[in-house]
Amino acid sequence: MLSRESMANCSIMKRLILLPLFASLLLSFQSCNDEPSNKENDNNNSGQVTPKPSDPDNPNNPEKPEDADYVTINDNGTTSSGLPFEGFFDDGKTEFILNHIKYKIIDDHLELIGCDEYEIINSLDGKAEAVPGIKKNGQSYKLSIVAESAFRDKKINAVILPNTVTEIRDRAFQDCNKLEKIKLPEDLTVIGDSAFYYCINLQDVSLYSHIKEIGKSAFSYCESMNSISIPEGVKILKEGTFNYCIKLRKIDLPSSLEEIGQWAFMDCKSLGSLVIPPSVKKISSYLLFFGSGLGTLSILSPYLEIISGKAGGIGISCHLTNLYLGTGYINAIVKIIKEKGYKNSSFFNTKHIYIPWDESTPQGNWDKFYRKNKYFFKNYICNEAELEKFAAPEGITPFTEDWTSGLY
Repeated sequence: MLSRESMANCSIMKRLILLPLFASLLLSFQSCNDEPSNKENDNNNSGQVTPKPSDPDNPNNPEKPEDADYVTINDNGTTSSGLPFEGFFDDGKTEFILNHIKYKIIDDHLELIGCDEYEIINSLDGKAEAVPGIKKNGQSYKLSIVAESAFRDKKINAVILPNTVTEIRDRAFQDCNKLEKIKLPEDLTVIGDSAFYYCINLQDVSLYSHIKEIGKSAFSYCESMNSISIPEGVKILKEGTFNYCIKLRKIDLPSSLEEIGQWAFMDCKSLGSLVIPPSVKKISSYLLFFGSGLGTLSILSPYLEIISGKAGGIGISCHLTNLYLGTGYINAIVKIIKEKGYKNSSFFNTKHIYIPWDESTPQGNWDKFYRKNKYFFKNYICNEAELEKFAAPEGITPFTEDWTSGLY
């Protein structure tokens, strides 16, 4: 029988014998694992990349064709999407109905010209969704225009327009008094006159950066709209743009804006404050803010022309608390008074009028200006309003003690 010492020596000998075997196996296993990696490195070094499956959602992949989402119209009247179709291609007609929306082929594009109101309400729960385009006999037709009066007076409650649409023409959605939501295209550039007139249940609308033109009374009587931001690039707000948007609380105007038409903000009863950008060069005096709920209004344009030929009326029934006016507006009023002889106030029931002032000048300069011009401001601008000053913002021309209207 082996002693404990002999048994210990045997155990050590076994470990010494097995250790090289385990080491050899380990090296062999690592070599197998490294082989694909080495091949990949070799490919990378040679300028070749291992192909990967196509991923349509991968932003690094080439863009898919523009017509990839178009609906194919088959010869037997079926569609690639399964949407219901009615049309007459075999006898030269170019109008058809797809998913209860009516289209017309004009040249190489589509126009949306109408809808089947009954089917949209009863089959689609009142939601109309337009297709971006169609394919027929190898030819693609992109939807680019919503035609004049296309949905006028229809009782639908929601609309989705694809990004291919660039123009919504006059009265396209006028009197859609059940319409609550609409998804406007990101590439939309033109909204026509009265496009959403009297859409009294239409809620907030998102306008994207490609918008360049908004028509007359485009959102007039959109009584449920709470806020809207006009994107950069829009130069004119035409007459009646937001007339009687009684729940509208916030409007953001762009620095590209140059002209505002008559009664653009008339009866915006919930609009608490508004800043007219200094870029604005023309403004209508005819009932522009009549009946609005404005508490604070800022018009600091350095140069301004008041159009419509009237000095009064611009702020009737505003009941402003704070009115900030720059040299542009005051000089425009002076010009009209000299030329037309009008002597009525531009704003009524206004408590405070603030004008930009260089606060680095002595207080005595302001006292002199106040004594000399308070009559003009109270009688031609804001009847009985208190004239006050505020520090002129950067880029805004301040008044000086030597400024005078020349009327007295």
